Amino acid sequence: MQQLRAIAKKQRENDAIIRKASQFPGILDILNYISEFLGAHHSYPRRNSDQYYESDDDPDRDLESPIRSSFLDSQLQLAMTMLEEAANVHHHDDALYTLADINFYAKYHLPHNYSAAYQYYSELASRTGNATAQHQLGFMHATGIGNVVKRDQAKALVYHTFAAFGGDTSASLTLAYRYLMGIGTEQSCQDALYYYKEVADKVMEYYYAGPPGGPSMPLTKVPIWDDKGGIYGSSASALSGSKKTNGASLDEILHLYHSRAKSNDARAQIVLGQLYYQGNIIGSSIVNRDMKKAFDFFSMVTRKYFSADDSADAPNVKEADAELVGKAAGMLGRMYWRGDGRPQDIQKAKLWFTRGTQLDDPASMNGLGEILYSGVLASQDVNNAKIFFTQAANHEHDEAQVNLANILLKHEGKQDQAYALLKSASAKKNLVALYMLGDMYASAINDPNSCVLAVTYFKILVERGDWLYSTFDKAYYAYMRDDYESAKLYYMLAAEKGFELAQSNVAWLLDEQPSIISQWSNVTEHDAANNKEAQEHALIYWTRAANQNSVDARVKVGDCYYYGIGTKVDYEKAASCYQVAAEMERSPLAMWNLGWMHENGVGVARDYHLAKRYYDSSLYFNHDGYIAVKLSLIKLHVRYYWSYWFGGDVGSPLTDSNDEDDEEFTSWTNWWTRAISKKNDEKERRKNDENRPDWDIGQEGEHLAKQLDKLRRQNELEDDEGLYEGGNRDTIDDEYSEEDELIESLMILGLCVLVGWLVYVRQFRFQNLGRDGQQAPAPAPAPAPEPAPAPAPAAQHQPQQQNDEEDDR
Repeated sequence: MQQLRAIAKKQRENDAIIRKASQFPGILDILNYISEFLGAHHSYPRRNSDQYYESDDDPDRDLESPIRSSFLDSQLQLAMTMLEEAANVHHHDDALYTLADINFYAKYHLPHNYSAAYQYYSELASRTGNATAQHQLGFMHATGIGNVVKRDQAKALVYHTFAAFGGDTSASLTLAYRYLMGIGTEQSCQDALYYYKEVADKVMEYYYAGPPGGPSMPLTKVPIWDDKGGIYGSSASALSGSKKTNGASLDEILHLYHSRAKSNDARAQIVLGQLYYQGNIIGSSIVNRDMKKAFDFFSMVTRKYFSADDSADAPNVKEADAELVGKAAGMLGRMYWRGDGRPQDIQKAKLWFTRGTQLDDPASMNGLGEILYSGVLASQDVNNAKIFFTQAANHEHDEAQVNLANILLKHEGKQDQAYALLKSASAKKNLVALYMLGDMYASAINDPNSCVLAVTYFKILVERGDWLYSTFDKAYYAYMRDDYESAKLYYMLAAEKGFELAQSNVAWLLDEQPSIISQWSNVTEHDAANNKEAQEHALIYWTRAANQNSVDARVKVGDCYYYGIGTKVDYEKAASCYQVAAEMERSPLAMWNLGWMHENGVGVARDYHLAKRYYDSSLYFNHDGYIAVKLSLIKLHVRYYWSYWFGGDVGSPLTDSNDEDDEEFTSWTNWWTRAISKKNDEKERRKNDENRPDWDIGQEGEHLAKQLDKLRRQNELEDDEGLYEGGNRDTIDDEYSEEDELIESLMILGLCVLVGWLVYVRQFRFQNLGRDGQQAPAPAPAPAPEPAPAPAPAAQHQPQQQNDEEDDR
């Protein structure tokens, strides 16, 4: 094993040499040229200098080269031989575990070998009861990956249960999700609560073992369709990706703000400081945490206003800049308080917190309160700490709200006030608040709803603070280097733990890259059975994501039932999926689909009146589909009046609000009222977001692209002041009057009539030319070409569901 570790160390050193060589332009070109000359098949990957990659978190990324191939292949083969000898001859458990992991995860650039991995995990589990091996076996039985074993949810549950009893955190989280959703077992909220609480305890233990405020939060989890604008595209998806922000990429953001920061723009310096402090991922770009750069950018702001001594006064700070400078001071205090990127210095932390507090910065107020409450510089001062916590909590600072709630519970017994503070902090995904609320509800045995609420809070907690078991980073890096099989594997591991985003990512990968399944079963990617398996797996994960309130996933499930993708065609089930997505989740695409189905009587009764209502709703919630919806409405009116004129049953009038079925109308209008209310709430939330300071990127960088768009529009207006006078272009669609919409509808209708008339005239002319041609002598016919062979009939294939399909979902 010592020799194996030496080989692994040598490989890491070689990786470092290759990465260092890649920094010098020209070296990679020379090596690639030599590689081609020698007939080698591997080449150094070219790295875009504008891209930002993790240096340590992804050891399996593709760095293959001629040097690696010639230098390490023989050593890798030697290492594998030694591992097999240690595992099989000497019964070395660590060697057996290492072999299983290498084959399962395709480490050291070897291919995935799920069959070998299953054998190694099975032997290890039977020999030692290894919890991780049992969890991996449960995963393979749950998914059927590699076609090594068939999907068997009952066996998966057994393996996961033994793994959880053995202390495997991933297995506990998997069991919690399975009991919550009833996968392979009956639904049991109490069992789900038991396992979620178990994982939450481990997460909080890790959290409290870190610096004040806990370890740095995991990077934002990214939908892999983000840079494509969403599952259905930027205009049709309910949750659009970065395309919705005018294509703002992280590279653009860095370039723009770096140029402004060099010009002493304090706002740009604050944005860059936050960006490097938090780290961020947008679309296909990533910025890693860099505490030194973050400290430097925050210092650029403060050195303009504060003296180099220990004075807390800030006489040169203007009122307009106070909030900005206070934020920078608070961040410097936080870095000294936590020891982020530099040795912890509580005295300097207190100094910067004091400076920030004078500028009314809530993070600084909270920091001062924590120093006083902890008693690290003097005896504990609960009263003064409470004063600072209260001031910060009044600014909606989530950490201060939690700290104040703790004081109210422990020292004053004011549970109602503490509960209100924790609720507010939990809305910002504060882990401590989530844990405390979950624990409160878990203790409320007599409340029938307490179990569901406790599970809800614990589930959010364990999915947000997933330091101990996350596979998202590895999945993302694999996807970025086009290793779709590894990306699928890592996302599936997260999906089985109940991460909705991972479930959507797996399903989307299987839709976009169905050949992934062929790599599981070693068949050609054009095999029909292979495509059927991909469709079935995609439907399972779309369904699971939909059951966790993913709007686009629910519409996808409806599409699968409508077109028979991964299941039988079932228009009624498709309509039910669209109905839920439309009425409960306000999906404009689902509304349009329901309008079309009601118009044509597919899966539901034909009802022109309801069809119009759904078309109108689709337009109301998504103005980007204006033309498509207007054309659908015109077609609907034509069909309605055509049927009416020829005596067909058209039901209620399209424009009459007095429905024959008063109960149905009342139900529909109640839904419409609730939808409008939610729409207004969403507008209010967006208004509050827009009122945020233009330097505040949010705790997860969620406002970063929005700020870039504002900055970009500002630059456009500076270049051409009169181009967009009168307000923001994004709000123009909301200002249409009813007269404007009527005029546009008439214009579209007139255009359709004109096109129809032109088609009629064209057909009439060709008929006249045909009559004239019959009177003229026909020329001698040319020799007829050989007839083309008739096309073979398309193979019709309707996939059948697995016996355990419903159980899988």
